[in-house]
Amino acid sequence: MARDPYDTPAMRQFTRFKAEHPGCVLFFRMGDFYEMFGDDAVEMSRVLGLTLTERPKGVPLAGLPHHQLHNYLKKAIDAGYRVAVCDQVQDPKDAKGVVERAVTRVVSAGTLVDESLLGDDPAAVAAVARRGDGWAGAAVDLSTGRFTLFQAGSDNLAEHIARLGVRELLHPENDAEDSGETATEPGLVRTPRPAWQFRPDEARGALLGQFGVATLEGFGLADDDPAVGPAGAVVAYLIETQSVSSEPTSGGKWATSGGEFQGQRRTLAHLRPPAYENDSALCRLDAVSLRALEVVRTIRGDGRDADGSLLGLFTSERGLLHTPMGRRLIRDWLCRPLAEVPAIEARQRAVATLVGDQQAAAEVCAALDKMPDAGRIAGRIALGRATPRDIVALADALERLGPIRSALSGAPAFAGIDAVLGETEAMLSTLADEIRASCVDDPPATLRQGGLIRDGVDESLDEARLLQRDAGRWLAEYQTRLIEQHDLPSLKVGFNKVF
Repeated sequence: MARDPYDTPAMRQFTRFKAEHPGCVLFFRMGDFYEMFGDDAVEMSRVLGLTLTERPKGVPLAGLPHHQLHNYLKKAIDAGYRVAVCDQVQDPKDAKGVVERAVTRVVSAGTLVDESLLGDDPAAVAAVARRGDGWAGAAVDLSTGRFTLFQAGSDNLAEHIARLGVRELLHPENDAEDSGETATEPGLVRTPRPAWQFRPDEARGALLGQFGVATLEGFGLADDDPAVGPAGAVVAYLIETQSVSSEPTSGGKWATSGGEFQGQRRTLAHLRPPAYENDSALCRLDAVSLRALEVVRTIRGDGRDADGSLLGLFTSERGLLHTPMGRRLIRDWLCRPLAEVPAIEARQRAVATLVGDQQAAAEVCAALDKMPDAGRIAGRIALGRATPRDIVALADALERLGPIRSALSGAPAFAGIDAVLGETEAMLSTLADEIRASCVDDPPATLRQGGLIRDGVDESLDEARLLQRDAGRWLAEYQTRLIEQHDLPSLKVGFNKVF
């Protein structure tokens, strides 16, 4: 009888992780490659253009180099797939038998945080559930932590989906048809979830645990608020897909699918408390109007390209905005225009201030030029996916607060903004100073390359670097110290390779 090709230690691991993540393509780390087997291999060879082979005999195989992971992840996500990334979480040298592995994250259209996978637009995940004749929903932009609640009628769910930049829609398994027919945003991925996660008691427990509170009243939410169910379901989904834990990742230095600090405790600490938006002061633009007026996307093409739309005037390469935060903010403003005269006049006074004071405008532009995306960096830090360049970029962003405040000082139209920036600067300026004092100005792309921490910061690190750079000199100095300490002028110190 022929041996089952899936009955090997590594393939048993693959089969187990595949069963634990239904609906996902499994990228399984094998040495320097991520490999796919079976139906995953056949499908990804077609979608990603990978070579299809067999290993072991009778099992379809497709693989990609580990350093190309993000390139292929982006292609798979854009094609509508969800990908479970399985990493080696043990040094192969320490393995007695098969290397220990774990799924370190599930990547989908609504859970993107890595800079290489994100564009300028929000990439939110939302959950919706039927409530009477309409819908209750919650949307989270995982990259920035924005947590928005909404209620929609039977005819305007698509409006909220489009406005909030939702790319993945969670729904109870029994509501698949209704939600699919109501939300038709191009490229929207629909993900069914267990119905019990939307039940009020379970959802409330997920929210209370996430924010460490005893009641939701502090967020302005009653226990029977219809949005509690979807909000709790989103939190449960993010905890599951991001491998959130109260403990550091086991063997985190070996879980290297892109997160540079995966050994730290992964959290959703950057999530803001859930809140309803104040729509009373805003104009309502439904999905049909947004599409017909080409506010965010043009009608031509696949409906995903902002070029040629009203938003594109601001966000294109020759546009008026040069920071990712500004591009997301202007998108929100265009989708939800102000409706009250005082707020409109306040915004006009701010614009008039910069138009009338060209020097101040130039100083603000200079301070914002190539501004790092601090909001998304904070999200990656919380999730253990920050890179060395993210850490140094955060200090760069914080150091720009002073010049921006200086340029706008004395302008009544910016008094409120100045107060907020002043509070932020007071709280975080010491963090920027610590990063600058500890980290080099030109950090490596990955932590594995080394060289992030300056010389002189940590004595043991300096000693290790000296051994790496000049082991011979260290041995000579060590021999000298021993001779002087023990009065043994003939002492010789050397080394050999024991292992």
